[in-house]
This record gives sequence, C-alpha cells and structure tokens, in this order.
Amino acid sequence: MKILSISLSLSVFLALIRAYIIGFRWRFSWAVLTLLPRMFLAAYYDLSFVAVITLLFLGSLLLIRNHQKTQRLLCFIYAGIALLALILALINIIALQMLGGPFNYQWLYYSDLLKRLDLYVALSIVSWKLVVTGILLTLAMLIVARLLNYGINLLQKKYGLGRVLLIIILGSILYFPLAHWYTSKLYLKSSKLDNPVISFLQSIRTSRESLKLFSMETPTSYEDFQGGAGGPSKNLSISGSTGTGVKNVVVFVFESVPAEYIEAYDGAYPVTSELNKHLKHSAVFKNIYAHAPASNKSLVSIMLSIYPWISYRSVTNEYPAIRFPSLSGALKGTGYRTAFFHSGDNRF
Repeated sequence: MKILSISLSLSVFLALIRAYIIGFRWRFSWAVLTLLPRMFLAAYYDLSFVAVITLLFLGSLLLIRNHQKTQRLLCFIYAGIALLALILALINIIALQMLGGPFNYQWLYYSDLLKRLDLYVALSIVSWKLVVTGILLTLAMLIVARLLNYGINLLQKKYGLGRVLLIIILGSILYFPLAHWYTSKLYLKSSKLDNPVISFLQSIRTSRESLKLFSMETPTSYEDFQGGAGGPSKNLSISGSTGTGVKNVVVFVFESVPAEYIEAYDGAYPVTSELNKHLKHSAVFKNIYAHAPASNKSLVSIMLSIYPWISYRSVTNEYPAIRFPSLSGALKGTGYRTAFFHSGDNRF
C-alpha cells in the first residue's frame, strides 16, 4: 500500500503544479469545487506517467512477494523516483518560461551542459523562494502519502483489499478516457500539458529519427546538391592576386546585426564609417541568408559551401576534423592572404 499511497500523493501535487502552469485560478472559496475536477483532468499526461511507473513497481512487487528486503528496497526506490518527478515538475515551470517548452534532449545537446552559459543563466533565475518551495512540496508530499497510507489501511481492514483495489481500478477506467477528451478540448499548447519526464524521453527517441528531407524522392539527381563537397565547379575559377594589387582578403561576418544598420546594405544610420572606406574594393553579398540562428551552423555552410545539416546536432561538434574545400583555402591557393573576424564565441 505504500507505493499506492505515494502515487496518489504524487498525483495530487503534480495536478497542483499543472494547474499553476495552465493558469487555473479561483477568486471565491466555492469556486474550488469546480477547479478541482478541471485540475485533475488537465493533469492527464502527468497522471499517465504516475500510472505507468506505479504499475511497473506493483508488478515487480508481485514477482518478489516472498522477498521482504527487496520489496522494501523497491518501495524506497519508488519514493525517490516520485520525489524526483515532483522536483522536475517544479523545474519545468522555469523551463517553460525560458524555453517555451519542457527541457528536451536537443536543448541538452545544444547547451553542452556545464561548458556553456545556458546552465548559469538558468541557475541565476533559481531563487531561494523556489528552493524553499521545492523543499516544502517534497515534505508535504511525503506527509500526504503517509496520511493516505493510513487511510487506505483503514479502508482495507473495513472493506477488504479487493474492494479498495476495485474502486481504484474503476476510478482509473473512468478518469483516463475523460481526461484525454478534456485535454484535447482545452486548445492549449502541448508544452503546457506535457509531462517533463515523458517529453524528455520522447525527445531522445525522435532525435534518432531520420528527417524526411534527406530521404524523400526528388526529380533531379544528387549531383545538383553536392555543393562544395563535390569539389569546385568546372565553370568557376578564382584568378590569382598577381598583378591585381590585392593581397589581403578580409571576411566580415556580422552576427545578429540587422542589415538596416549596415550602410553597405542601404542602412540609414552612419555607423560603419571604417567599412565604408573599403567598400569600393569589396564584394558585398546581398542575396544571402542564414538558414539557422547559430554560428556553428550558418558559418560552416558559408565558409565551406556545403548544404546545412538540418538537425539539432552540428557538424563542428560531431565531426570536428571534417575536411572540405573552404573559401579561405581557395583564396590562399591563388595567392591571397585571408583573415576572419567574428564577434561571437567561436568555442564550438
């Protein structure tokens, strides 16, 4: 009965957190009577998660019913998982504010965990109020679980275990279809309803799936999409620097700079006077765009003339030693000296 009481207590507190995320509020004391059913129905995905792990542990207890020590260990593990699920649900509130959705595997990969500033930005948001709230919630969940365990034991003695389990099973049969229908009618973003644990596990599964873009049939042959990987075009040649008077080629990449601030792009603000001095000796590319708001993606495509990897993963992280013909290499091969100036963080 301990696992069952912990699961019921966890369900209550996950429903409370879900109600806070969705924005359920009441102004009058009697309105709580209408809020409670809505609160539990909206926590459909949270309670589905609780139901799955509870069934797994109850099934394990049945298999080892004659091993008391192992059963106590499983109960202890289940309590730890329940507390962790409660803490993750609380952290999910911050994740929704920062990321617009539950924390997923793609964000874990992108942030590079402890090596980047994302973690420290997240930690800076964590206040003592949140820490105290987490501690109080975990203590409250354990206290409620203890009270529920006491109540279930009383019901078991009075009505028998079979009747108690029958009530729980019938309640579950009624709840889950009704809650599924209710959440589909809320017309809310899935991010406000998804359980953070389930969402993270699903993101791991989907991260391994192949994108249709790379496997779909096309009316043309693959040679049309080789880009720089297929070697230099036969119709393209870069003349050497001999006799031109030009020795140095400097590549400027403006990261997160709107074109309206660059005079070379018809900007209205006189803020690039130094660049204007060299404008007549420059090649300005206007028909160009960044396919992704990340240097480790767009710069790789620009400098190596390769099609972007449409993925949360990046070439620089997965294949740091990859070798492709590059813009600077082509210029250097014809006698030019090149330099690269970039204002962002190049530690990718």
